[in-house]
Amino acid sequence: MLKAISGIVGKVLKHFVDYWDESVWGAGWMWFAFVDESGKPKFWEKDVRQEPLYVISAVVVHESKVSSLYHEIEGLKRMVLPRDKWSVEIHTKEIVHGNKNYTGVPLEKRVGLLDGLFGILSEFEGLYIMSVVVDKPKVLALNSGFSRNQLGRLAHAYAFKVLADMVEHFLRVKLMTEGYEFLLWVIDDSVRVERDRTRDSLIEAVIRGGYDPLLGRDATSFYTILPPLFAHSYQHLGLQVADAVSYVISRRLRGSPSKKAFDFEGYFQIILSKLYGDGLVVVSRIPRKEHWWM
Repeated sequence: MLKAISGIVGKVLKHFVDYWDESVWGAGWMWFAFVDESGKPKFWEKDVRQEPLYVISAVVVHESKVSSLYHEIEGLKRMVLPRDKWSVEIHTKEIVHGNKNYTGVPLEKRVGLLDGLFGILSEFEGLYIMSVVVDKPKVLALNSGFSRNQLGRLAHAYAFKVLADMVEHFLRVKLMTEGYEFLLWVIDDSVRVERDRTRDSLIEAVIRGGYDPLLGRDATSFYTILPPLFAHSYQHLGLQVADAVSYVISRRLRGSPSKKAFDFEGYFQIILSKLYGDGLVVVSRIPRKEHWWM
């Protein structure tokens, strides 16, 4: 029975590929939205003081370009890092502070790694960035009537809602201008306890925010693969790039003490050059959830 089912699936896929018409459906198959964060959406006094910003970013790349991006970054790692660090993931906070996986790596090599990474991003065609920044002190000041725990859950869900709106708008434009292609969200799975909440927030944002008068209700949600894929960052360089983007935005906007060797202002300007549309949104007020889709 299993062989029979496999045979049928294989024939269907072959038929689909044989009759794929690029003039109608577009030249590719899928976009990837790699998502990672900097900070946590927690509003306890210590968390707000130590991490006043929560940043979540999507780095969107077409599947036809993903392997090229990965190849360039892997080449950079081999050119800059010692051989025993070639397989280490790019974790920007560790690179900046020279700890954990980057303990013992000379400063000039760590600087070279981040300089090279953002150099690749600046020249890479077809890569788009969208980010949401939650200003936790302002959210606390402007959103009364919620406990700190409630604010954390709301801020997390609303950040994903705003990010989903931007990514879905991107997909909507691509559907109308470049043909019908799908989009897969790939989200860092570093905080497993938030996986269900993240998944539910994203699915709700995609489905409820999918209305478009030209394409019809839920047009983009039809081309967004749900549920999202959760993966460990060490498995995907795209997630490591999203981590770097979120970290630099957070550090730049909160005015952290400068690590003079690292050109954070230059990195930030490269991020700005890759933003799609209104791709950097700062949230200071969270509407009540019943108003999100009005």
